Amino acid sequence: MSDDPLMRLALLPPDERDRVIAALSMPMKVEMAGRWYTFAHGGQYWSKEAWRVWLVRAGRGFGKTRAGAEWVNGVARRIPEARIALVAATADEARRVMVEGPSGVLATARLDMRPA
Repeated sequence: MSDDPLMRLALLPPDERDRVIAALSMPMKVEMAGRWYTFAHGGQYWSKEAWRVWLVRAGRGFGKTRAGAEWVNGVARRIPEARIALVAATADEARRVMVEGPSGVLATARLDMRPA
């Protein structure tokens, strides 16, 4: 098994991983949330080049929602006046998955910069 605590955590079964995370102190949770980039896979990184559309076409569990939420939160932190559109099949789906879901914008926002 890896010596990297984040890798060991990532390799745990989901229920056990959830229990470990729930037992962490709030400062530890904040620190871990800020290190998403250390355990994101290559397909979850956006290009540094200028682009108008970023399409992530992948199956369930790939991390599409998390990657998008991390990008949206990053843009909102860097450019507070930015206008960002979340596009889904329905407005309810956008809210339920992309905003309020476990990998959505609210769940992945830094605690000191929660969207209103």
